[in-house]
Amino acid sequence: MYGSQPVSPESTPRVRGPNPHGIGGVLFAVLFLSSQTVAGMFATGAAPLPDAEAAEIAAYFARNQLAAGVLSTFHAVAALALLTFVRPVVAVVRDAAGTRRALPVVAAVGGVLAAVGLFVSAALGFALALFAPGWELGVVAAVRMTNFYTGGVVHVVSLGVFVGAAALATVRPAALPKGIRIYGWVAAIPAVLSVLSVPIYLASVLLPVGRILCLVWCVAAGVAVLVGVRRFAGVRTRPAAPPSPT
Repeated sequence: MYGSQPVSPESTPRVRGPNPHGIGGVLFAVLFLSSQTVAGMFATGAAPLPDAEAAEIAAYFARNQLAAGVLSTFHAVAALALLTFVRPVVAVVRDAAGTRRALPVVAAVGGVLAAVGLFVSAALGFALALFAPGWELGVVAAVRMTNFYTGGVVHVVSLGVFVGAAALATVRPAALPKGIRIYGWVAAIPAVLSVLSVPIYLASVLLPVGRILCLVWCVAAGVAVLVGVRRFAGVRTRPAAPPSPT
């Protein structure tokens, strides 16, 4: 007798895309990676760390208004590009996650926080370039500290959460190419662990490592989204195979 049996989502792949928003992942990485080089063409000296003397910080931004403005512009546009990239990635995660409903939320929150952190850092960089010489030194120190951490640990850890959630959700259904899925874990782990740089100075090395790895992932995943990725429908039914003759 013929009946029906469920077909798992993994067995009913369809193509999602191509999606032009995938270019956001590529632009995000390109803009961020080129920002230091372009801004460095106008800078005199390296930017002081946030624990430097406030007077030194104010003096640097007074001398390097153009360089700080260029860097902040690149970072602000990169943040907007990342924000446009979050949506198609979350859509892929939602298709692939199935009953793991928390993963699309985690990916969305991580991606949005990463974009917001970088944008806030850029806005504070603009403020320092324009107003630092006239501010109280305590205000200069506080704004520089916030600028540093929002564009550093907040951005990188959130980016790692975004990448890690996408990698986890797409493992079983193979919604992204295998290399991108595996590399997502490689990138996400140091990025998330870079939160340790707050209490442990030696862990600061995880910030540039995690950031660069996640930027490369965004390029690869962005290209995959541009080309088109597999999507997985909900559970369907199909006719069951006829019983074997006895």
